[in-house]
Amino acid sequence: DDIEALAYILIYFSCSSLLWLGHPCLDSNAIVSMKKDVLQCDDIPQPLLTMLSHSQSLLFMQKPDYPYLQTLMEGI
Repeated sequence: DDIEALAYILIYFSCSSLLWLGHPCLDSNAIVSMKKDVLQCDDIPQPLLTMLSHSQSLLFMQKPDYPYLQTLMEGI
């Protein structure tokens, strides 16, 4: 969850916005749906999308591949 949260923060810094921010009427299901749509966004640097995808693929007790994530961040 921490890596996924970091990915969303970096995406926010990169794009100056997130699709679900500023929409007070959205329920949690709508926000989850919009978060899935982030992976389809063209404006986000590919390394950040890959980081997000990697973090979402992990099982709860599974450790992230930190060297891989570091390599992704060096590519930004």
